[in-house]
Amino acid sequence: MSSLERESPPARVGNFMLQRAPKNRSGAISISKQGQCYRALERDFRRGQFNYHLFVRHQNVAIYSQAWQGSSEPSIAFEVICVRRHNGKEIKGQWVEPSEFYPSSSEWGKYGFTFTDKDAAFAKLGEVSGPSWSRKQ
Repeated sequence: MSSLERESPPARVGNFMLQRAPKNRSGAISISKQGQCYRALERDFRRGQFNYHLFVRHQNVAIYSQAWQGSSEPSIAFEVICVRRHNGKEIKGQWVEPSEFYPSSSEWGKYGFTFTDKDAAFAKLGEVSGPSWSRKQ
């Protein structure tokens, strides 16, 4: 049992048992089936006026909580995303190492979905993940 598991038991949401997402350390990598290494998506980040926090991840599908930075009592939304990868590319003359990435705005509805209801977000996670997702995880 890890020290994280000793600190508090896993949380439950409805019939779902939430697994704690691993913390990304500096230089964290993800490895594809072909052995390619990718810099993993950040656990916490800011984009525009929103703060994002990795809520749960199952293989290449994740739920991030989204909160508006400008509010003392922000309403939380949940974004279900298909984690994408690129093999490295050049952007404006700068080489970007292979990494996982969040869907862009233009890809929303295909690789990303926003929900205000946590249970609806988990239902979408199950739909997108397919039979490998178990409600008892």
